[in-house]
Amino acid sequence: MNLYKEQELVRKAMNATLSGLREDPYLKARILADAKQEKPVLKKLSVFAVTAALLVVSITAVLAAGLFSSIGQLYRLNGKPERDEITRNIQQVHERYEGNAACCELTGTVYDPAGGVYALSWTLTPLYEGDSLYVVLDSITMGGEPADTRSGIHATGYFLKKETDCSVAGELPESGGTECEITFSILRPSGEIVKVSAPDGEAGAETEKRYRNMLAAGQLPMEGDGWIYCHTGKGGENLSYSDQLLETGLMELTDRFTLKADIGTAGVHETRTYACQETFVSDGYEIRIRSCLVTPFTAKLEIECMTDTRPEDTANGTGTKLKLKVEVPGTEIWSRNQSLTQSCPVLMEDGRWSTLFALDAQALLVFPEAFRFTAGFHDGARFADCSGAVTIRLTDQ
Repeated sequence: MNLYKEQELVRKAMNATLSGLREDPYLKARILADAKQEKPVLKKLSVFAVTAALLVVSITAVLAAGLFSSIGQLYRLNGKPERDEITRNIQQVHERYEGNAACCELTGTVYDPAGGVYALSWTLTPLYEGDSLYVVLDSITMGGEPADTRSGIHATGYFLKKETDCSVAGELPESGGTECEITFSILRPSGEIVKVSAPDGEAGAETEKRYRNMLAAGQLPMEGDGWIYCHTGKGGENLSYSDQLLETGLMELTDRFTLKADIGTAGVHETRTYACQETFVSDGYEIRIRSCLVTPFTAKLEIECMTDTRPEDTANGTGTKLKLKVEVPGTEIWSRNQSLTQSCPVLMEDGRWSTLFALDAQALLVFPEAFRFTAGFHDGARFADCSGAVTIRLTDQ
C-alpha cells in the first residue's frame, strides 16, 4: 500500500469517525476557567484519546472492508453479513512490488485444502497518470506446481488505467505446497489498438487471416473487453501469452515480477458434511449419497441415481436423458461456478440402471446447511421430475 493510499484511508476513517461531532462554543471558556482555578485533573479519557481509539477501529474496519471487497467480488457478497465466514478465512498479506510503470500489492489469500481451492486478491496501480498499460497474469503456482484458475475479477487481459482491486479463485494442484507465487507482465502497446469481432458467417480461418493482416499493418486486434489476438504462427503456441504479445513487436515490456506468500499459515477449517441416511427410495428411482463435503468456498458431491428404465446413453444418444437438479433450499442461485458431470448409465444385477453424478461448485454465494436433489428426465424442452425431491441436512465438522 503506497503512502497516498494510506493517507486516503486515514482521511476517510477520520471523516467517518468525526462526522457526528459538533462545535462546542463553551469548550474554550471551560478549559481556561479550569486552568485558572487549578482544578485537579480527573483520570478520564480525553476527547483526543477516545477519538484516537475510534480512529484505530475505523481504520481497521476500512482495511477489512477493502480486503473483503477484493475477494468478495468473486462471490458478489459485499455487504452481506451472512457470509462473515469468508472474512474469517482470509489471510491478510502485504507483499509489494513497485517497478518502472506499475505498483502491485498482494493483499489477501485463502487456502482451503479440504475443498481443494484457493483465492487471491491484490491491487494494481499505474505510477503515471494517462499511461497505457496492459496487464497479463502469467502464472500462479503452489509449491512450484501450476494452479488452475476458474474465476477472476480484473485478473488478466485488460488495460490498467487507475488503481484496480483484483482477485482470482481456482483449484489447488494435487501435489503442490503452500508457497504461492503469482507472476505478472505489464506491457505498453506501441501499435494501434483496434476493437474487432468476427462477423456472422465468417469462417475461423478467415478471421485469423484478417487479424494477422492487422498485426502486419501495426494494429493490435482486441476482442471483447480486452483480449488481444497475437498468435504470429512462429511457434507461438509454446510461448506464454505475454511473450506472444511481445513477439508481435507491437508491445514493449515495462515490468515483469513475481509476488510470493505462504498461503497455508491460515487455512480454512470450517467444513460441513452429510453422514446420515444414505439411500432414498422413491417411485421409479432411488438416490444414493456417495459423498458430500462443503466448505465456505466450495462444494463437492457424488450422487448416484438408480432408475427402473434405461436413461439416455450419452455415448450413443439413445433414450431419454436423466437429469439431476441440485439446489439449496431457500436460495435461487447458490454458486457462481458449477460443474456437474454424469457417467453413462450402467446396468445393475437387479435390472435397474445406475448413473453417477459428480458436482464441483466454487464461488459459493451461501454456505449451505442443506441440499435438495430432484431426479428427472429431460426431453430437450422441459424437465419432469420423477415424483418429488430429496432433502438432506449437513452437519458442521
